[in-house]
Amino acid sequence: MSDIFTTYSSCAIDDRNDNDSLEEFLTKLARFGIDQCLHLAHLIVNKQRSSENFSTLDHKYKIFEDKQIDLNNLLLEIQTLQNEFYNILLIISSSNDEKKQLLFNKLQNYLSNFVEINLRFKSYEISTKEIHLNDSKQSINTFELLTKKFDESLSTISSLSNKPSIILSSSFFSNDDINNNIDIGKNWKFSNIIHTRFQMSLIASNSHMIICYNNQNNFLHFIRIDGQFQENIKWKYESIIDIHWCSFMDRYIAVTHKSIYIIEYNKSKLSSSNSIIVEKVLELEKFNSARITCNENKILLYTIYQQKSSIQIYDKQFKKGKIFDSLINKQLPINSHSFCCTNTLIGLTEQDEILISYFPYITPKKVSLLLFDIDTFELRYTIDLNNCSNIYTMKCLEKYNVFFGLSAEKNLWIIKINNNETIQVAKKTFYTNQTEMCIVNNQDLLLINVNGGYAIQWIKYLISKINGDNKGVDSSTENTRPIIGILTQPTPSTWKKPNRTTYLAASYVKYIEATGAQVVPIRMYQSIDYYLHLFNSLNGVLFPGGEFTNEYLYVAKLFYMWTLKEFDEVQKIFPLWGTCLGFEVLLMLTRCSTDILEPCKAYDYATEVTFMPDAADSRLLGRSLPINIKNALQHEPTTANFHIFCMRPENFSADPILSTFYKMLTVSPDTEGQAFVSTIESRRYPIFGVQWHPEKNGFEWRVNTTIPHTKNSVEVMQYMANFLTNQARQNTNHFTSLQDELKYLIYQYTSEFYDLDKSHFQQVYFFYE
Repeated sequence: MSDIFTTYSSCAIDDRNDNDSLEEFLTKLARFGIDQCLHLAHLIVNKQRSSENFSTLDHKYKIFEDKQIDLNNLLLEIQTLQNEFYNILLIISSSNDEKKQLLFNKLQNYLSNFVEINLRFKSYEISTKEIHLNDSKQSINTFELLTKKFDESLSTISSLSNKPSIILSSSFFSNDDINNNIDIGKNWKFSNIIHTRFQMSLIASNSHMIICYNNQNNFLHFIRIDGQFQENIKWKYESIIDIHWCSFMDRYIAVTHKSIYIIEYNKSKLSSSNSIIVEKVLELEKFNSARITCNENKILLYTIYQQKSSIQIYDKQFKKGKIFDSLINKQLPINSHSFCCTNTLIGLTEQDEILISYFPYITPKKVSLLLFDIDTFELRYTIDLNNCSNIYTMKCLEKYNVFFGLSAEKNLWIIKINNNETIQVAKKTFYTNQTEMCIVNNQDLLLINVNGGYAIQWIKYLISKINGDNKGVDSSTENTRPIIGILTQPTPSTWKKPNRTTYLAASYVKYIEATGAQVVPIRMYQSIDYYLHLFNSLNGVLFPGGEFTNEYLYVAKLFYMWTLKEFDEVQKIFPLWGTCLGFEVLLMLTRCSTDILEPCKAYDYATEVTFMPDAADSRLLGRSLPINIKNALQHEPTTANFHIFCMRPENFSADPILSTFYKMLTVSPDTEGQAFVSTIESRRYPIFGVQWHPEKNGFEWRVNTTIPHTKNSVEVMQYMANFLTNQARQNTNHFTSLQDELKYLIYQYTSEFYDLDKSHFQQVYFFYE
């Protein structure tokens, strides 16, 4: 147990910066504890779901029902421990040094308690598996099917996010989204040539031919740009380490452990022993590894030998010019995996060991892209890619200072340095593995990936957009097929049936669909990969109203954190909207506490709002707000409230975290005349929240309620819904295919009608997890 405790403690302590004060360190340690408790609660709930489902299938497994008591106790203990972490977090800033030392001791004890609870949960998992192994093969298969989601969730900590962090020096981000310059083109399979991933090591291409080097049997495979196989040619020399197309020589350049060769492909002598002309042009000194690249007039060779690296620059005749040596140029990395150059910049990657405390992923590496001036070798830019384990190959457009990097997380990074020294960064996520890439015609990218056999993918980079020439190119960045996700949530006990694990009120679906967007239900009790795939595919998420649960908070936190990281890294808009409970959860996530609201009386109550000073320059209620909508909000009871907890405006203003992160746009009175915060938006991020229910005005018809259905109240609803969808239209995420999209859309499910006099929702979607 002590070893595990040391591991958890080091995860938190390693995140401490040397400049951190004791207060800052204690805050990090408390938040680390909160994150770990929240994650373990999620695993326990998942296990409860698995055991419940399993116990209904066969009377022989009643022992799993008995274990529910143990799981409930574990969940109660971890929630109590989480509250203790929250309590410490709230009093750190007001404590003196002596009290802070006592708090540190408490935090250590709490971490130790967490480890003990975690071990008991692990032992429970082991015991259930042992019981399970003693039964029949059929039962084994059944149980494995039912516990599949739980097993997936056990890998949460090792799951890496595809959202690396970017820190820029000597530059700043442009707001332009260069994802819009990317066009995914044809995909050609050539599995008849390549049999395993590791046989394909290198590719290069000119304007009409792709050359693929097979490093296991020393063959060069030639494929036409249209995807048709041309021929195989045996490479008779030592193994090739790197290969590159040199446009100003009209030749391929190949580096081996001893020499540099130039290769000319002779199309007039196809399928003969003389189809290629090979010439050795340079003998090389001893090295451990090497990379070669070129721009419009120079050839650059990067070599590593022992603890030294160097870049040698050659002209067309391979006369050596400048040499940059790591012994002199200390900033030159000595073990870079990727190397390329444009006409003005040299790009290298460097890898560091770090720990990221962003729950739920802990990432052991950081990759930095270093860009040096090609003439002076001055370090011009540093771009740090947190959560990126390795950029294993990199190419660039030599005329335009555009760099492409493939990472192990299946990301294609695109980094462009503009003439005004702003930096644009974007990335494309692929759901297949890639091995290599090359540039064609100084503007397009050929990418080798794995998808049921090897394939060459053609990715076009729209040069006309890079140069600002939009003639003949659609300059609009509007997403005309926005898809918004809506969180489902655990079904209340009054509705619960065996096939009703979670639910989604149909009014939220209609609310979004009425704006010209499609809906995907975000289901509970799924793996991190499921939620990450949706984050990379959707254009925004709505957190609906309902009953607070840890599972709802857990899923909301994932999308909340990823939204913040995406915006901080690449200025990409992924809007989040919180309604009622969703509004409250946004405040909880920002404040890192669930104990920030106070009881109030505002249930089944329609009222007007009062605009606060920050509303005037807000995105939601500022200049874009029509005057008739503003008047309706201010002077008519157009907001339907169904909540029993409130954020008081005085508490909001006094909280330095909430008041710094959010603008308070409106307040409303409860039934006792006391004000509560009713509308917020983030000062920096695309995050918006309303304590009231705009969707009920047009799509919930229970009788004997105060829900307003006037013309003005419906227009208020339409304005709010349109605002969210218009935010989502600025996001260009999409599913990998139409089949993938259809699998997740709400059309796969059918809503059920309840009644018009008792239920809060007239139509409900139910899901079985």
